[in-house]
Amino acid sequence: MLEDGGPNDADATENNVIADPGGVAQPLDASIDLFATHPKAAAGTSNVVMFNMRITSHSGEVELRSMTLRAMGSADETGIRKVALFADTNANGVVDPDDQEIASGTYDSGNRLLTLVVLTPYPLPVGQTNFLVTYDI
Repeated sequence: MLEDGGPNDADATENNVIADPGGVAQPLDASIDLFATHPKAAAGTSNVVMFNMRITSHSGEVELRSMTLRAMGSADETGIRKVALFADTNANGVVDPDDQEIASGTYDSGNRLLTLVVLTPYPLPVGQTNFLVTYDI
């Protein structure tokens, strides 16, 4: 409901003018493709790529803010020292010096879930943006 000076009046002033803060809504549209890797790495290894992720934005108004991972299989996820999300700027599937780490965390004991929160929302322009999920083991 719009009311002069009310919470939905953009100028928040009772002045016989209602400034509508709304606009025409446009649905956000993005698709995600995951590409699992099957790495073999020794304990103490960092930035082991577990999977590549490609997000295709069709609208251009999309931001990556968080991502929830679920550990699967028989391995003990608590042995993973760190999980990181990198923007794979050159889309080569390898962590390079120019690739930006945008989130990281560790699995909670027994939970098998991890939510990686991107502290600065990562903009996804129209087209494909590539990411890497890595483990430090």
